[in-house]
Amino acid sequence: IGRLIKELDAIVKQGTEDLNTVAATERMAKWKLRTVPLLAEHVGPNEGKRFADTNPGRVAGSGDQEKRQWLTMPLSLPPPRKRLGQHFLVDPNITRKIIALAAIRPEDIVLEIGPGRGVLTRPLCATAKRVIALELDPKLEAYLAEALADCRNLDLRLGDALEFSYDTLPQGTVVVANLPYYVSTPLLFTLLEARQRIDRMVLMLQTEVARRLVAKPATNDYGILSVLVQYAAEASLAFQVSASCFRPRPDVGSAVVNLVMRRQRPVQVKDEALFTRVVRAAFAHRRKTLLNSLRDEGLSSEQVARALTQVGIGPSRRAETLTLEEFGNLADALGKSFLLLSPFPRS
Repeated sequence: IGRLIKELDAIVKQGTEDLNTVAATERMAKWKLRTVPLLAEHVGPNEGKRFADTNPGRVAGSGDQEKRQWLTMPLSLPPPRKRLGQHFLVDPNITRKIIALAAIRPEDIVLEIGPGRGVLTRPLCATAKRVIALELDPKLEAYLAEALADCRNLDLRLGDALEFSYDTLPQGTVVVANLPYYVSTPLLFTLLEARQRIDRMVLMLQTEVARRLVAKPATNDYGILSVLVQYAAEASLAFQVSASCFRPRPDVGSAVVNLVMRRQRPVQVKDEALFTRVVRAAFAHRRKTLLNSLRDEGLSSEQVARALTQVGIGPSRRAETLTLEEFGNLADALGKSFLLLSPFPRS
């Protein structure tokens, strides 16, 4: 509470020093409206209400029925649903870091997956041309429709991100999301398939998944995600996020990654679909050699050995030792020789 009050008072002081500045006055008013929601989020609704009652100068809405409604609205926040893996970000410092990393421009269209309680949605709306917020939970969607009614550039939609029609997104869309841990991997693959529509992505992920995205060959974290993400994007791990920054507190740590879609691929492959299938097949049996892994996925040992020899890859090597370039060369060699006897599985 002390930290929040200190920050509030600093903004109030800044606003009162120049009351003729519309921006300062608006900033002060907006912060006052946020005071009780923040307190309710951090210390509970009773403390938030008590603060509003005993500190009328520090909150908006004193004697104003419409603003009092804003203040009481967060007291009926939809509770987290364990089945949907909901862990809501409550640390404003992390929110600011994510917004800064996203570097939203006034002309940008933003897709926010899983807006939750809207802690990222409002600042995104303050900068972007339009924000498409896709929420799976009907109760949260209804809450956001009321809580963010003043955000005229918000396009709030109820739906499943795994079933969303990404081909309807405008070119150059920026994706910002706190991805639910239980669907983060399939969602990542779905977003990669839509990369022609996406300029960049700022994603909150489980730390373990985030490390896989940026892992290098011959490391324990290197795998399918590493190869396919780095083929499609320039990936960097921006910062770690403590479990204490969420309510309810998750059992694992989180990290924010920045993915900038590549317009020119790091390696040239003749058939991207075949490249993806070869990568998936190679990692399907992680402890096996490439020769055995690819054989188990539908190719004869002789055919695989011939392709490996052609591109200079030893048959005893494992998938986690191959670079992007080596995977590309192997996929082209297999495709050129028409060696694929049966389709590789997608997963």
